[in-house]
Amino acid sequence: MLVVLLVAVLLVTAAILRSKSAGSRRFAIEGASMAPTLLGETWQVSCPDCGLVWPVDTSQADYGKCWHCGNPVRASSRNPQDQVEVQPALAYQRHDLVAFIRDGRRNIKRIVAIPGETVSLDGLKILVGEQPILSEAELPVDLDDHRQKSHWLPSARTPDRHWQFDASDPDWCVYYHQSVHDHGRPSPVWDDYSVNLGLARPLEPVSQLIVRGEVIEASKEAILRVVSHRQTYVDVRLVSGSPFEARPDSINAKTYAGLLPVVAPESPVAIRLVSGSAAVASLSIDRPILYRIRRRDDRSIYPLTLDEHEYFVLGDNVPISIDSRDFGPIRRSQILGRVVSDRADHAVTKTR
Repeated sequence: MLVVLLVAVLLVTAAILRSKSAGSRRFAIEGASMAPTLLGETWQVSCPDCGLVWPVDTSQADYGKCWHCGNPVRASSRNPQDQVEVQPALAYQRHDLVAFIRDGRRNIKRIVAIPGETVSLDGLKILVGEQPILSEAELPVDLDDHRQKSHWLPSARTPDRHWQFDASDPDWCVYYHQSVHDHGRPSPVWDDYSVNLGLARPLEPVSQLIVRGEVIEASKEAILRVVSHRQTYVDVRLVSGSPFEARPDSINAKTYAGLLPVVAPESPVAIRLVSGSAAVASLSIDRPILYRIRRRDDRSIYPLTLDEHEYFVLGDNVPISIDSRDFGPIRRSQILGRVVSDRADHAVTKTR
């Protein structure tokens, strides 16, 4: 009897697996509308000056300047398209990547609003339920250990590009951003994409930044304060041998009531230890992807409440993606399934 039950269980399991695999499909990605999450065919380009390597959409004939240092880049190899597996699902949620059919063509976008929710605007920001929507993807802004001359001033950087901080120093260390598209002049941080290198597109200033680093060593009481030019801040305890992360623009940040350091859109963050001492390496700034409309988009359709079969979908490559900002919500009947696996790994890599 036990053998019969085991055989029955195995047969049922095999049938389930067959049904799942029968419903799954493999898709090849085309274009860069889902960058940096998914990419079609790309060139691998590198910057000889700052030692960074990253993919660039093959539709661009001119690779232009390095997104990080502004010096010329060179292409080294061709990368194949990402291949993804898509499976039907009983329900779809916010942040799911889904494949759907529109005008006879397959598309892959990210769901940002589901049936019954209202999509509205705050300026250019897209809100769902009165909250801005951030992608799970992030993009680098500044990698200090890949700069000959730091953009953090006054510099407490050692020759090996580590940083020494002590609470006895009253000076703030301020990050000064410079535009690689405008001869290194002071500039706000724009919602640029390294994969869009050489592609002309309207950009908007970034509203949130993330400061990260690796703590080499720190005293037990070491606390780093990170202030945004929007008069908000967070305190982060530094622990020897551990990474740290600070989001001074997040909804959890506190209002800074003290005398602000020299911060502005062109110098958007400042840091200093408020207690203890620490040595930090790999100081960097990243940005989350915030979904927004473009200035050319029709604002009259907002606020938009989705019916029981509608989904609002966007591409992670916000400046160039064609998505629900252009063609409106998609219907449940259009969705082929959820992306359940991919081989995407498009982070900027370091060669030194």
